[in-house]
Order: sequence, then structure tokens, then C-alpha cells
Amino acid sequence: MNDDFDWSDKAVELLRSLVAANYSRSHIADVMRKAGHHVTRNAVIGKLRRLGLSGPPRNTKPKKEPQPGSRKRFRIPRMTKPKIKPIANPIVDVKPEFRGEDVSHGVEYLQLQRHHCRAPLGGRGSDGLMLSCGKTKGLDSLGREMSYCPTHARLFFNHDPGRQRII
Repeated sequence: MNDDFDWSDKAVELLRSLVAANYSRSHIADVMRKAGHHVTRNAVIGKLRRLGLSGPPRNTKPKKEPQPGSRKRFRIPRMTKPKIKPIANPIVDVKPEFRGEDVSHGVEYLQLQRHHCRAPLGGRGSDGLMLSCGKTKGLDSLGREMSYCPTHARLFFNHDPGRQRII
């Protein structure tokens, strides 16, 4: 903040006359600097607000009326939620019940090797980290190696796209 400039009566009078002539705030600051007053555009804006004066209107262009016969703009309709019809005999995909697993065959996290299933068993190893399944990983339908054994892959993923699910 610059305390070197005080708004003298002469500066305020010049400011009022430039606002009455509809000059922009930056142009008013330029004119006042050339007249020897050391002000910035923000100082002009602040003084105008304190004096209760408004500068030139921001939007001076009138809105254009649509001409008769002009093309209307195409608006894309809003997406609505599809209406779901109830099914007479719903097919419900029930995942096999998971009752927990025996953690005695689990592999400690730091002992996992590339071929081990990464499914967490819920127990903790001697190092305090989680135990993983450790069975040999399975292959997906494209022959790529998965992160899980076939048992856990069936639990975690729905590989049959033809099956319907009702939630």
C-alpha cells in the first residue's frame, strides 16, 4: 500500500470529471498519472467506491434480438434416467458364500513370489503383515496371468457377461 498519495480536492475533481466522461478505470489512472497524481488503477477503483461513484457500465452492448427466419440453435436434451421395468422372473447372481479361509496355508507378504495368488486371507504373518492365499495364479480367457488363483478370481470377478444381475 502506498501512503505517499493523498486524494486532494483537485485530484478528486479530476476523477469525477473523468468518470462523468465515461472513461475506463485504467484510462482514468493513466490520465491522472500524466497530470502528476501517482495513482494506480486499483486506487482509482477504491476511491470511486468510497465516493459512491460508479465507473462506466461494464456491458454497454445491447443484447441482440433474434432476427425473424434465423436458425435456432439446437440444444441437446438432458439425459434422464432410464425407466427400469420389473422382470417377471428375475435371475439373481448369488456369489458363493465366503466363510473365511484357512490361514494355515497362507504366505507372508514379504515371502510372496511371482506365481502366488495375491488374495488377502485376513490373518497376519509373523512379520505382522497380511497373509496372502499363495496358491498358483490362474489364466484369464485371453491366456494372460491373473493376480489371483481360479477360486479367488471367481469370488472377485464376474467372468460371464451373459449372466444378468439384479441389484
